Amino acid sequence: MTYTAGAGLCILLIIGCYMEIYTGNIEVVSLREEPWRAAEAVAYISSCWAEVPFEVYDDCVTESLYTPSSLPRWFVLTDGDDMVGCVGLLTNDFISRMDLYPWVCALYVDEAYRGRGLAGKLLERCRREAWQAGYGALYLTTELRGYYERFGFRYIGNGFQPWGEAACIYRLDMKAARLLADGEYTVRPERQSDYGEVYDLIRTAFESARVKDGSEQDFAVMLREGDGYVPELALVAEYGGRLVAHIMLTETVVRQPDGEEWRGLLLAPVSVLKEHRGKALGAAVIEEALSRAAAMGFGVVFLVGDPGYYHRFGFRSAERYGITTRGDIPSRHVMVCELYSGALSKSGGQVDFC
Repeated sequence: MTYTAGAGLCILLIIGCYMEIYTGNIEVVSLREEPWRAAEAVAYISSCWAEVPFEVYDDCVTESLYTPSSLPRWFVLTDGDDMVGCVGLLTNDFISRMDLYPWVCALYVDEAYRGRGLAGKLLERCRREAWQAGYGALYLTTELRGYYERFGFRYIGNGFQPWGEAACIYRLDMKAARLLADGEYTVRPERQSDYGEVYDLIRTAFESARVKDGSEQDFAVMLREGDGYVPELALVAEYGGRLVAHIMLTETVVRQPDGEEWRGLLLAPVSVLKEHRGKALGAAVIEEALSRAAAMGFGVVFLVGDPGYYHRFGFRSAERYGITTRGDIPSRHVMVCELYSGALSKSGGQVDFC
């Protein structure tokens, strides 16, 4: 697979620009801006998603038209006088993760209009509206693995619907995507000629880090020289021709009590120079690395870190899966992330961080 640096995160931000070329008179209409379309829209949305009672859409759409709240919002795709697609932007989409919002829901394009990039047009409108409302991320639930990734969404775990079924949750980090789309920062794999600069970058970055032991740059060298080094997943961010951030994902082993072993990835270290922090650059390189790892077929990533920071990327305590590590690392800081649903079906064991 050929990867353009930042492509996974940036594509949704530019999709609105080129879709206009192909869609003719097809428009995305906000029902808040054209409330007289609401009754027709409710009937159309309900016909597309008949498994949801009509009254749910009728009440949600109608009450969204004049509320001062930024959510919910509903949009329809029109071709002249005909409605040919729809999407909603809600605080929750029948999912247990009440801490996450806003959610893209009820995305639909009529069969005769598919294959023209119109779903991307609806998603771009949701992204733009959510960004303007002050949100930094966008969420959705889907069973379609491999579809929403092309728009920059990434699987971060499962939630549960009111009827008890698990649902896959996908997240788009809009702030990180926007940073890379602006073009000032370029993310690419490290080269052999970068090694000296990367060493200095890691050392300098960790001099001002809140948690450090002073040997992070040497740890990176050890990982690079080990059997688990994955060149495609050792990434740098460039700014003005200078390296300003670095991240590594290297292969590691989980040993189960019965002696069986399986492989995952270790995320360490992540380094961002002090003057480039606070811009979502750390999030951007993490998202890019995880997206590339998923595209390469890897399923599980481990790290030792702050749950308050890494939780947003889909990392959870490894202890909940029965996975431990050697040494005296507090269990709450040993975290793991699935890159696709079911990747952690083999639970239990001890992960090797050295």
